[in-house]
Amino acid sequence: MPKIDCALSFFFRPEAALWTLASEKVVKPRLGQVGNGASVIASAEVDLSRFLPMLDHQLVGRDYVLGKLSIVDFAVAPWLEAAPRLGVDPGAYENIGSWLARLSTGVHGLDEAAKK
Repeated sequence: MPKIDCALSFFFRPEAALWTLASEKVVKPRLGQVGNGASVIASAEVDLSRFLPMLDHQLVGRDYVLGKLSIVDFAVAPWLEAAPRLGVDPGAYENIGSWLARLSTGVHGLDEAAKK
């Protein structure tokens, strides 16, 4: 699989798929509403099954999505941190799991940068 140009990654973001899963699996049941069901959930899961391998490949040999810490990391990571609550395990992908762990344990140099 070729490396993805970051400009193209805009089209492969997980937010819509994860929001759909949250709506169907959490929000609608708590409100007593019938969801759109299995087909909507399956579609969101297909979208994620395309996105996660690409992100995992993008992280090969990199600490962060673009190599250096950037806004891309902060835009995508929170959605993936919430994913396990929706039945999606991005940590099953080795590079994504390592990347999320790096971000959750603190970003090297971020404290020093904030002090300047």
